[in-house]
Amino acid sequence: MSDDTSEDMVVPQLPYIIKFCKAHGVSKENVTKIGDEDIQLGGKSNDELKEMLLVANYLNIKEMLDYLTKTLANRIKNKSVEYIRKFFGIQTNFMPEEEEAARKDNYRLDID
Repeated sequence: MSDDTSEDMVVPQLPYIIKFCKAHGVSKENVTKIGDEDIQLGGKSNDELKEMLLVANYLNIKEMLDYLTKTLANRIKNKSVEYIRKFFGIQTNFMPEEEEAARKDNYRLDID
């Protein structure tokens, strides 16, 4: 048990992380060749992928972090601001009027 937690950690995604490490090692070239089928991410929920990302970060597996961030980025590409907020559990600090003004000021960035 580590000093930064008082609970045992349950990691249901650990088998996929181990499979990734065994199959792809730590070579940056390997990351570009990885497909979803390699570690069966196609069927993983967004929450499961985010959990795997946290574990890969905690274990400092840079290659897997790179791969998972690309995978998650592809899942949120061209999504609305509301979708991305919900995806990451982000609450806005803007009042509705402020948000509308920001959308008008940045209309080219708004993809809704």
